Amino acid sequence: MKKNIWGAIYGRVFRTVEDVCETVKKFVDLYNREWRVEIKTFKAAIEIHHDWQENSQAA
Repeated sequence: MKKNIWGAIYGRVFRTVEDVCETVKKFVDLYNREWRVEIKTFKAAIEIHHDWQENSQAA
């Protein structure tokens, strides 16, 4: 999975700042949905954030 995410940016030639911004935005979205964080029982970053929000509101 790491290679797939890194492949979204690595090796690209960008013509404008907007191209860079759009690619980074897509990378962050993909990372938050797909990348599994080992230290947190292999959950996606967005799942960890959602759990944290629920716990914060409950406290």
